[in-house]
Amino acid sequence: PQPMPSIIKHTILLLISATLSFASIGKISALNGDVSITRDSKVVKAVAGTTLEQKDIVKSSKGSTAQIVFNDNTVITVGSATTFKVEEYLFDEKTPNAKFKVEEGSFKTITGKIGKIAPDKFKLETKTATIGIRGTVFVGKIDGEGNLKIACTKGAIVVTPNLPNIPNTPPPPPTLVPEGQMTNADKKGVEPPRTYTPGDLKDLGGDLGGYAKRGGSNNQGNGN
Repeated sequence: PQPMPSIIKHTILLLISATLSFASIGKISALNGDVSITRDSKVVKAVAGTTLEQKDIVKSSKGSTAQIVFNDNTVITVGSATTFKVEEYLFDEKTPNAKFKVEEGSFKTITGKIGKIAPDKFKLETKTATIGIRGTVFVGKIDGEGNLKIACTKGAIVVTPNLPNIPNTPPPPPTLVPEGQMTNADKKGVEPPRTYTPGDLKDLGGDLGGYAKRGGSNNQGNGN
């Protein structure tokens, strides 16, 4: 019979392999400029192909951009001077979950399989509002005060204001923003949606460096 130590060794190798494959939730597929990843209080310089894990914080310096592709093919473009955090991510057919946070800067999101099989489990948080999806492409920008501008270019999104809880007062309802419209959110709440203009989209996507599309190069470049 096969010696026990060999079986144990093989099992350990399998467990290590499974753990490593589970830990990686996506990768930096392309970037331009200076982009860093903070993990467990350690900061490392990102390059094209760098893998991501839960709780990672991706930061781009001024003039820099990065494109992230998650395991469910969700694509998130991080624009200039942006801080993006992976709060929770699990791509599983039974219990999928994606929760991201943008503190400041610009971003574009193209939802993947989680957005199709469990759209209610996909959230993107900002200081002033939480964004939910309906099978979606959306682009947004957050200023230093946390004020959000966001436009939906495909599908629809729901924008819920992050207001303090007031006793005996029902929470404010989410605002539906359909394809072709945009809204603003601040500490007071979410504005009624309106049709965006080409100028609005240029303003929102101007810091995204040309990566705001599905796929893209796996190499570093200027994104053009």
